[in-house]
Amino acid sequence: MIGSRGVPANYGGVETYVEEVGSYLAAHGFQVAVYCHPKYVTQRGTYRGMELRFVPTIPTKHLETIVHTILSTIHALWNGADIFHYHALGPTTLAWLPRLFGRKVIATVQGLDWQRAKWGRFARWYLKLGEWATCHFPHVTIVVSRKLQTYYAQRHRKPTVYIPNGHQPPQLKSPEQMLALGLTPDDYILFVGRLTPEKGCHTLLQAFARVRTDKTLVLAGQPNHDAAYYQELQRLATGPHRVYFAGFVQGDLLRELYSNAYLVVHPSEIEGLSVSLLEARSYGNCLLVSDILENLEVLDGHGYQFRVGNVTDLTERLQWLSDHPEAVQADRAKARQITQTDWDGVGQATLSVYHKICQDFLDKPIMPT
Repeated sequence: MIGSRGVPANYGGVETYVEEVGSYLAAHGFQVAVYCHPKYVTQRGTYRGMELRFVPTIPTKHLETIVHTILSTIHALWNGADIFHYHALGPTTLAWLPRLFGRKVIATVQGLDWQRAKWGRFARWYLKLGEWATCHFPHVTIVVSRKLQTYYAQRHRKPTVYIPNGHQPPQLKSPEQMLALGLTPDDYILFVGRLTPEKGCHTLLQAFARVRTDKTLVLAGQPNHDAAYYQELQRLATGPHRVYFAGFVQGDLLRELYSNAYLVVHPSEIEGLSVSLLEARSYGNCLLVSDILENLEVLDGHGYQFRVGNVTDLTERLQWLSDHPEAVQADRAKARQITQTDWDGVGQATLSVYHKICQDFLDKPIMPT
């Protein structure tokens, strides 16, 4: 597994995907190695049956991932890996190398990364090269949303395998740790995700400042390399309304936050298929999301939406939902009846892809031991 920051997952959706799929494969007899960044992962040895491997890199915004990918690919070739599974567009530019040595290659595309506002002209060009690479270098390309599958079919005439992201089975938790933060059930609106421009937190904060409510806005996530953007979010959070920056949250505290939120808002401008949004839905939350197709795919006809990037529309939706708790409760009841793919289902579908490429490209399939 190459292209994530590593496991245990402590950053975003790609890392969660690698942890859950990798551990599923390990539990079914495969030897799984995950290449990790020392900057983000402190654990050593093995984790959930996966070997954690570390190679150095250059810790800058533009070089960190590509240098890590190059060294990870060379190290994996040297150590005899049979299947190389790349994650995201940038890392897949190196997928030609294991193919040159006759290895099997899979790429998982979680989103069109070149669309993210943080990248400059050269980085965008390189990520578009990565998009091209996902069409030509892997034996199989997996996409996590129907929109991505349609995009690849229309733009590249590239057949892809659709396997949506999953979620852990929800574990409803009564409030304990969150009480120490001054939060009680139904008195807060929740956002979970990275604090980056494409997640739309600036839109959410501008809208929340205009809403007449006594509820707290909780932002559970951490910034990336963009310190200026985080400072802008803190500036937008000043005012009469209470905004709580919870930082990266996981474990029981995250379960408590999902279990007791009044409303979960996901204002993202760009997505693949948000793991945090899938988790929020699995807990039966009422969701308010931007109307990009990837978010609407999760809603599946339920929940509420607003026009992406539109502060006025988001303000009106937040105000209406704050004033109509009966509508929020009714949507929660509907959400609990929705069936979604869990991570075991994602792992099983990925395992089928592994078997298929082995059957198609080897004399005999590689089967779990």
